[in-house]
Amino acid sequence: MIRTQHITSLLLCLSTQVLQLGAENITVRVLNAKSGRPIKGQSIWVYCGHPARSTPLERNTNEDGVAAFVLPKKTIEELFIHDASDVHRCSHASFSLAAILSKGVIADNICDPKHKLIESTRARPGEVVIFVKPVSRWEGQR
Repeated sequence: MIRTQHITSLLLCLSTQVLQLGAENITVRVLNAKSGRPIKGQSIWVYCGHPARSTPLERNTNEDGVAAFVLPKKTIEELFIHDASDVHRCSHASFSLAAILSKGVIADNICDPKHKLIESTRARPGEVVIFVKPVSRWEGQR
């Protein structure tokens, strides 16, 4: 009886993994636009298609500034990524899913006009790197 339960549990785990194989997996890494350090606890929304016509997937970044997403199994050409916390957005929000999956994407960083961080940052296939600037204490008091 116990062996049957173990086998059933194993089959359930495997079937869940097989269902997710058809879906696309991406990660969003959030870096401080000035220092390049990871931003942990940042709420990230990913829209599969235009934001007006889709419901966002929401995750918070981990200690490494990374949020992982499993995209639904449907034809998606473009992703819109939005940081939902009180930060200054330093990157544009629209990305090609094909580019993300094939080589990874590093978003622009308008908060770093000399592009030092972009030149030293690398993205892996399936990863988008975006930049934000945390709101300073002074800005938060206004």
